[in-house]
This record gives sequence, C-alpha cells and structure tokens, in this order.
Amino acid sequence: MRDWRNDKATPKQIRALASLGVYDESKDYTKGEASDIIDKQRSLGVEPDYSKVDELKFLLKETNGILSHLKSRRNEFEQTSPEASDFEEIEGALFEVEINYIDHLSSIATECRSKEVDLYEAGEKPDKELKLEVSKSDKELKKTLNVLLSNCKKGYLESYIEEINDRSKEILEEIEDHKEDIAEAKECHLERVDTYLEFTFGTDTFGGRYMKKPSKKLLAECLNALDNSHPGWEMLEAENAAEKAIVSTLISNYPELAKKNAPLHELSSKGSGCMLILAPFAIGSLYLGSKILGVT
Repeated sequence: MRDWRNDKATPKQIRALASLGVYDESKDYTKGEASDIIDKQRSLGVEPDYSKVDELKFLLKETNGILSHLKSRRNEFEQTSPEASDFEEIEGALFEVEINYIDHLSSIATECRSKEVDLYEAGEKPDKELKLEVSKSDKELKKTLNVLLSNCKKGYLESYIEEINDRSKEILEEIEDHKEDIAEAKECHLERVDTYLEFTFGTDTFGGRYMKKPSKKLLAECLNALDNSHPGWEMLEAENAAEKAIVSTLISNYPELAKKNAPLHELSSKGSGCMLILAPFAIGSLYLGSKILGVT
C-alpha cells in the first residue's frame, strides 16, 4: 500500500514551515517530514507568523504544477468528441483548471503590485527588480487572457465564454486600478508625515519640548523603522506612547536634534501600565546595533 508520508510536501505544508521559521529552501520535504516538523514546533508552543512567508516565491514555485495539470486537461478535452456522453463534464473540468491558472497568475501579479504599493506607503521607491516583476507579471497575465479569449472565439470552451470574458474584464480593471493605488499610497504617506509633524512637533506639542523639528525625510525614515520593527506601535495606550516612540527613536539616532536642557529622562517614564524604553532603531543606512524600542 502506498505511503502518503513519502509524497512531496504540499504548498500548504511548506507555507506552514516558513511561518514557523523552520523552512529550509534548499531541501525537498516529504509530507511526512513536514507534518512531523510542524507538529513538533506546535508542541513547543511556536506560533505561526505568516509575515515570514514570501508569498510571491511560493506562488511562483506552484506555477509549473498548475500548468502541468492544465496541459493534461487540455489534451483530454482535445481528444474528446463533442458528441461524447462525458464531453460536458470534461469541458467543465477544463474550464475550472483554466480559471484556476488565470487566478494563479492574477495572485502573482497582485502580490507584486502589493509589494510596490507597500513601499510607496512607507515613502520608499521600489527597485528596478520589483518594477520589472510587476511589469512582467501583468504582461504574462494579459497575454494568457488574450490567448484564452481568442481560443474561445474559435470554439474552445464555448459554453463558458461569458464567464471567462467577465473574469478577464475584472482582472484588467485590477491592473488599471493599480495606478490609482500607487497615487493614493504616495498621498497617504505624505499626509501621514505631515500629520505627525504638526501634532508631534508643532507649537506646544510633546515633541516640541524635547527636540527641534525634524525634516520630512528623517521623520519618514523614523516612521518606516518603527513600522518594521514594532508593528502596532501607533496603537499603544500609554500616555504620549506614540509620540515618545517617535521622539526617542529620532533623538537616539540623531542626538543633535535634542534641545538643550530637554528632560529626556521623561521619555522612559511609566504611563498607563506601559513602559517605553529609550533605545534606538536603525534608520536608513545607519545601524546602531540590536537595540530596539522595548514595550512591557
């Protein structure tokens, strides 16, 4: 009897290994190995963290398997006569796989676009490699849609041409909407920086007591560093917690911004059951060791 444990690990298992921080990209896992490792990590109380998962990488790895399945279904369809009793069933199965492949390519394109938008929201510009990935994924998706629609007009999956056409229009709209998403991301970033400049470093503000008003560029780098190192920092409930995080981070990295005789010891005082410890973040190209803003 066939042992399922020797089969190749599923994409879901691989994602789970990555989320648990134990995935070795150079290794080919079996279902049994992956299952045992996942169970062991869970027994140790390790919680999955899907921010560790590079979804784009996994989506790209799945592509060949999906395409192989699609080719098999296409061959079956082409060898089946329209008069055959199981023709409709085979056609329906092919339609599902064709749409699955289209959706897979759409997920790859969406993941690429999402990374680009995230960078703009953080005030960063995507590198050439990411821009190329976005362009490449969108072109591949459009090409695949065009070929499928062209084949439909020749009688291929004729019964499902309306559904395919609707899905195509939806995906093409998503590609166009991406331009607006980038514009909104840029605007959102600028508004966020301006808001913190006004309410944290304006006249008679918390930040104004301790330091000179930072440039927009420095503040943007600070917000980005806090977002990456301490997600949710803006939601801390202690009094002036968010302001303390910003001010302490900037002063730790750029001590020249501190005002003379500023009561810097107050930045690490307790408040609302939460203590924010004055400690620096690495901002931009500046690296100041492994210290982080601690919250207890």
